[in-house]
Amino acid sequence: MKKIIAMVAMAAATLLSTIAVEVPAANAQGIELRIDDGRGPPRYDDDRRGPPPRWDDRRGPPRMRGCSPDRALDVADRYGVRRARIADMSPRRVVVVGIGRRGERTQLVLSNDPSCRRLN
Repeated sequence: MKKIIAMVAMAAATLLSTIAVEVPAANAQGIELRIDDGRGPPRYDDDRRGPPPRWDDRRGPPRMRGCSPDRALDVADRYGVRRARIADMSPRRVVVVGIGRRGERTQLVLSNDPSCRRLN
């Protein structure tokens, strides 16, 4: 008799535990209510600031073509050249002359690209 009561109790406990596990899983999905006018998300042209810039037109992106004279003089100043001036400018190089750190005349040759790196 005790064996039958133990089996019934075990079956009842198993039944109750499966019901307790299944109920939260069934409630995990909620109800979603959406009110939509069919237009979708707002586009950038709805914004008052206008469209984003486009670089596929004739002008292309704004970029520096080469070593500007002001940048070349700044680089020469960093190398310690005083009273620097541009002596020659070609498509490949920029020549800057001036007074060196010890008072001698010096010449600095820079590449004519946006990095203005030193060539000599």
